[in-house]
Amino acid sequence: TQRAGDCYAEAAAKASEGLEASHPLRAGVLLNFAVFTYELLSDRGTAIKIAEGALENIAKTPSGAFHGSYIEVAPLVQALHENLAEWRSIKEDPPREPPSPEPPPPAPPPGGEQNSSEEAMPPPAPP
Repeated sequence: TQRAGDCYAEAAAKASEGLEASHPLRAGVLLNFAVFTYELLSDRGTAIKIAEGALENIAKTPSGAFHGSYIEVAPLVQALHENLAEWRSIKEDPPREPPSPEPPPPAPPPGGEQNSSEEAMPPPAPP
């Protein structure tokens, strides 16, 4: 995750330097960086700062000066707002636990009643 974080930080810096705040690529990179920071780095405070900064810069863009179509940027802005609302509503960061592996399939019942559509398996051959 460290390498991915470094790549996101570099992409966000390059997007902020080379693209208008209203450019869909810039907004998308910052949205993804914020979500990555929250979900994988468990850093709610930094994720909030990234999302707030992106929204503040987009809000400063005059309505007639949007790069490309506002339709392209609107869903990204909405996602930034929704994530911010969720992240701000959390009082403290929950402890992160590694994902648990999927449980094994249930064992067949003892006595082995088989479904009529299944063929009976022969016992293993002796060694």
